[in-house]
Amino acid sequence: MATVLLFTGTCGVGKTTTSREWSTRRDGAHVRGDDIRIWIRSKPLRRAREYQQEAVARIAGAAAEEFIGQGMDVALDFVWLPSTLRYLSKRLSPMATVKMAWLRCESAENRRRDAQRGPGDVMGERVDELQAQLDAITDWPVELMRIDSTGLGVDDVIARIDGHG
Repeated sequence: MATVLLFTGTCGVGKTTTSREWSTRRDGAHVRGDDIRIWIRSKPLRRAREYQQEAVARIAGAAAEEFIGQGMDVALDFVWLPSTLRYLSKRLSPMATVKMAWLRCESAENRRRDAQRGPGDVMGERVDELQAQLDAITDWPVELMRIDSTGLGVDDVIARIDGHG
């Protein structure tokens, strides 16, 4: 049975880097939610969190189903909220083992990583704002792994993910 990794967290914590490597090691697929989000050119819809979450989840779920049908493991990374994690888990669990992870790191480390992004991708103050928004949410799925990546390399983060059943 295929495995799906649903990866959430604020910007700059290593979701994309880790998702890409996790799926590469499995000869699988990586679906990056931010790539789907930028398809939305309507600014009101692009900024509407509820629409954005739902649309990205539906499209990412459809892509994951296609790749699972090809026998591939799939990593889906985005700033997923609890409702979309539950939606994706329910949608994909009949055909794959679903793992969920929330990657986070200390603010100073997060800002250092953010500063290493390419021009136009640096999030600046949004890094801490988004982390505070995620921290304020109380209804995260109980099966969500919380991984602090401060001082960890990609290999260490993947080992923690793979160490969870």
